Amino acid sequence: MADDLYDDDSYDDLYDSEVDPELVRFAEVLASVDRPGDFCASGSLGGWLPLVEVSGFGPIPLPFPEMLLKALAVRGSPVSKGWRIAASGLVLAERIWGPLLASLRRRVAAGLGIEGEVRLELRELLICPAGAPLAASRGSKGSFGTLVLALPSQAKGGELLVEHQGHRRELSLSSAHLDELAWAATYSACAQEARPVASGVRVALVFDLCRRGGALPPLRHEAVEAVADGLERCFAEAAPTKLVCLLDAGGPPSWDQLEGADAARADALRAAAEARGMKVRLGRVSLLETWSAAAIYARRRWSEPEPDDVELYDLVDKGWHVDGLLDAAGKPSELSALPVFEHEVCPPDALDETPDEFDFEESGWDEPGTATRAWYRTAIVVWPAENEIAVLGQAGAKFLWEALAQARADGAADRVRALAGRLASTVRPGRLLRPTWEVALELDLLDSIPALLFGSTGYEGVDDDVLGLAAEGLARLALRDAEAASRGLHPVLCGHRTSLFSAVRLLAALVEAGAPRSLLDDGLQLWLERFTAAPAWQIRWDDGAVEAVLRIAATLGAHERVAPALETADFDAALVPAVVALVRAGILTRDGSWAARVRDQVSERASEDLTPPADQAREAPQGCRCEHCAALGRFLVSPTRTDWTYPVRKEIRRHLYQVIERQRLDAQAHTIRQGRPYKFVVTKTRARYEARVAQREIDLETLRVLG
Repeated sequence: MADDLYDDDSYDDLYDSEVDPELVRFAEVLASVDRPGDFCASGSLGGWLPLVEVSGFGPIPLPFPEMLLKALAVRGSPVSKGWRIAASGLVLAERIWGPLLASLRRRVAAGLGIEGEVRLELRELLICPAGAPLAASRGSKGSFGTLVLALPSQAKGGELLVEHQGHRRELSLSSAHLDELAWAATYSACAQEARPVASGVRVALVFDLCRRGGALPPLRHEAVEAVADGLERCFAEAAPTKLVCLLDAGGPPSWDQLEGADAARADALRAAAEARGMKVRLGRVSLLETWSAAAIYARRRWSEPEPDDVELYDLVDKGWHVDGLLDAAGKPSELSALPVFEHEVCPPDALDETPDEFDFEESGWDEPGTATRAWYRTAIVVWPAENEIAVLGQAGAKFLWEALAQARADGAADRVRALAGRLASTVRPGRLLRPTWEVALELDLLDSIPALLFGSTGYEGVDDDVLGLAAEGLARLALRDAEAASRGLHPVLCGHRTSLFSAVRLLAALVEAGAPRSLLDDGLQLWLERFTAAPAWQIRWDDGAVEAVLRIAATLGAHERVAPALETADFDAALVPAVVALVRAGILTRDGSWAARVRDQVSERASEDLTPPADQAREAPQGCRCEHCAALGRFLVSPTRTDWTYPVRKEIRRHLYQVIERQRLDAQAHTIRQGRPYKFVVTKTRARYEARVAQREIDLETLRVLG
């Protein structure tokens, strides 16, 4: 595929690289974050209209109407411009509140980082009109925190301000919909302040948070700060493009479904990335490897080998990637997938763990078998904002091009140049190759020309228009920096991925682009050296390749230098059409050496006698002395016979077919599939004479052009 997700060539031999100490230190910092939660938490529960009964008043209507404020207030005691009703005067119906509080307990425990069961013990009901703060009474001695649950209302304001060790949070108790309950939970060790209700009446239940042994606030802010500092050091010292932090979970990624230490690390990484202006994504990593291997145990027929029972030899293939990416808000990311490199994996010893999947297949006697290992993990991917273009480059040219189009629409000139430069080093032949060249030339990105040039010519099938753009870019570079242009041209002409004749077409395009003579001369010499060393099977001339060599020779006056190479080209199929085309174009002259060579040889052939066969005698096959070829020969040399029927088996018929085709005999054959054996029928033709007549017409036209 032209525009792959990522370029396989970017995979270096990472198994030989040493792990950077800064990455090891960061892995230790991240591993120390083993408790989720924060010193406060808030949220909402949708779809509930709970029933709360007050002694002497009855059920509280929801949303609470202000007209009933006095009627409800007289059932409570005054507190901070509002009223409170103790738990003894309240009734919560179990059939409604049982499942509601069970869901709330789970959310509170997760938000505050509590492991084990959390009990909710009703303390009071607060009734706060406009101007009154939510001033809850002190909790019981056995509680470790407080939960405020605001019943549905149209009230505004009344936020809770919570502070812990210099960190301050504001928790809202307003709901987006009237069937939602807003909640806020805090530890008792935190300082709290309530803002007055701005409008309406806020009615809220207050619960004590209890558990055996109590609980203290997690030091989340310290963990976030440590992770943020570790990220900065890691990207500054180890300098990976991105970090792929593996979690323990192996299922489909979801921020909300992470638990325990995974949730703590994910929360810390997300907060740390946000604090340092970095990008963060959640995804699923697949680490797949295939090794040549051998069993190191006496295998029993019914046993399956374990990873420790197999010795790995050489890495045959690997496919490391992360997909299903979600952004920090849990929405699908603009990047569908990314490659993963070993120096980006954290912790760096992740592959020391037992793989999730393992398979070993033995081979023949004394031959290595094949071991396949796979790890699947939920992972958090982090990268600095300044690495965004590099990450897009890893994802593939498609994503770079989309970002480039957006940057051009936004008029972000610096970003356009940066994206175009990266695209030039990433793109490969395909639909994006031509527009990438056009952008590179439009923006005069000459520093990117060598990489783009190699990406353009490093594969077969690049059309001449793209070669023309490549030549224009290289010619521009040569006028500014001849040495850089030469360095860029060398791997294209000498690289094994560039075909011999794609390389020479590029040189011809450089002639058209007005490249300096010195660059052309160096390029021709490199190409001739490669041509001389090329095996015969690589030399497949066509008229376009011959024409390219002659164009370069005409520009440099190097006809004698290219003569040994062109002598290997087919005279009629390649050399003659090229010389005729260039004489017509005025690039070669009629009195030039190549026109003279062609003219002399064609004249000699055109002067030969062209008399049709006088009878039916034709030339016999040469070389093979088998009895069947001898029989064919006797038929062909006969001056009177025109047809010959030869009943023979299949392999003999095939042999005679090949002799007629390869030696271009004046005969055509077919098989009559009747009886046994089938009959091989040969009919004489005038194919050789007719081919000479057709060639005579071509030769006369050639002589007319060449003079």
